[in-house]
Amino acid sequence: MRNRNTRGRSSGTLDTSQSELASAVDAAEFVPAGSGAPEHAPTEPDLAALTLSGERLIAARPTAQGFSSTQQNERGTAAGVRKPRRGRLTRAAADTPLLTAFLEEDFRVRWRLAGDLVVRCVRDPPALLPFNVSEYHSLLPLEPTTNPSATAVVYKAVSAENGRAYALRRYLGPMLARSDGVVRAFRSYSAVSHPNIVALRAAFTTEAFAALDLYRQRAASGSEAGMPANGRGADGHATDRELIFVYDMYPTAKTVLEYYFQGETPSLSEELFWVLALQLVSAVQALHQQYHLSAYGAIGAHHVLVVAPNRLKLNKLGIPAAFDPDDEDLVLSRVPEYQEQDWIALSELLLALAARSNAHAVREGRVRSLGAAIETIRALYSADVEKFLQMLANPAQISSDAWNQILVTRVWSPYEHALNHGDALETIAQEQLTDGDLFVVASKLAAVTERADVVGDPQWSEVGDRYLLKLFRDRVFHGTDLDLERIRDELRRLNARTEEHMLLHSRDGRSRLIVTYAELARFLETALQDLAGRLAAQRGCM
Repeated sequence: MRNRNTRGRSSGTLDTSQSELASAVDAAEFVPAGSGAPEHAPTEPDLAALTLSGERLIAARPTAQGFSSTQQNERGTAAGVRKPRRGRLTRAAADTPLLTAFLEEDFRVRWRLAGDLVVRCVRDPPALLPFNVSEYHSLLPLEPTTNPSATAVVYKAVSAENGRAYALRRYLGPMLARSDGVVRAFRSYSAVSHPNIVALRAAFTTEAFAALDLYRQRAASGSEAGMPANGRGADGHATDRELIFVYDMYPTAKTVLEYYFQGETPSLSEELFWVLALQLVSAVQALHQQYHLSAYGAIGAHHVLVVAPNRLKLNKLGIPAAFDPDDEDLVLSRVPEYQEQDWIALSELLLALAARSNAHAVREGRVRSLGAAIETIRALYSADVEKFLQMLANPAQISSDAWNQILVTRVWSPYEHALNHGDALETIAQEQLTDGDLFVVASKLAAVTERADVVGDPQWSEVGDRYLLKLFRDRVFHGTDLDLERIRDELRRLNARTEEHMLLHSRDGRSRLIVTYAELARFLETALQDLAGRLAAQRGCM
């Protein structure tokens, strides 16, 4: 009855300078420039958690769940072990533009690494990190924490409410932002939902880190001090509050600077250039037209994330706006100016990407020689690329007929790739759903067979139906080989309750029994119900 299916799966010019604001946030981390923000900080109320109508600032939007996998797609090298060949990409599949544009051949490796990072945490939290920050726990620094010039640190943390991992961006030291500015920024940017923008989920203040620092200082001086609790020092006095922003986390993400400008930097194909450009244009247009916001200086090689191969997302949205010391009316009056700066910053980033192969023109993700960069793109790409970048650098031309004509002619190929990518992910999701079902079946089978706590109990003797389940367990898992493909096939038939017959052998070889998968599935459910009742009765007697 062995079914060894070996299924393959296919898986004017650029001379406009940046604004003062855009230049201020071009560093790896935004630091509020000017004297306005610190002056406001002492007069702000001491908020345990920034609130809106009594509620914490948490965006009530569901997150799209990514797929993670622990399945391996290579055949085992150990003797006698044969692993499933499901999901193995064929040579033809690896050569398709789909995989080179969106889904690499070893995508399972990337997903596995992402899953491993989510469950990791610091081994000794009291010595390094708080046990929890608000409802987030299992903190793990995602970047060095020993840089004395750093203004912020990013941590991985798991929410106790939904079990998902998030990125916590902690701004070091007392909060310099005005609380009304943080509230305003959160209200605006937490409503943004776009596939090329990292979602802002929450914003709050915490004393957890400062209280832990106080504890360590006292421990080093030899004074008696207990562990801080509820954001207070050992003497019960409140410590400095720090500002935390919570974003969706992409465990294997890198910045555009790390992904495209470090190491070898060959020229991008024109097709790939348009794939990247259209993603960022779509995100910026959504911010401007749908939400009437701006990226506020968050467009640059240091800020934009690559969350998957050639998959870009604007990051840190809302943070520069939160640190803006001006009043709301003044901020709103400057939005059109900031939106123009978004397009100019985008033109500079895309020009740097297009000319990245010319080390004289581009260094560290920035254009250092405009003339050399333009000569590079003229040599590598069609005239539409230069024309497109010129329009970005002159925002008055955006949405013109010429602009729309360029985009319309370039959008179809990435659109087809995106649909193919969606089909590939749906296939993967279907197979992972099946694997999840098979894990449940295997867990049920393990729960009812040869339980040590019922040995010799006449009310739970492994006879009749349960005896057949034990023999089936032996057939599936105790065979003469470790053929994982066969094991998967057996469990799949049991889960599907097929009417196919199988021959079961007793351990001494004297008895042979014929039974269907459907009958075994019914026996398994009955045994589970009996076991659940038995365990409930035991708990009631304790």
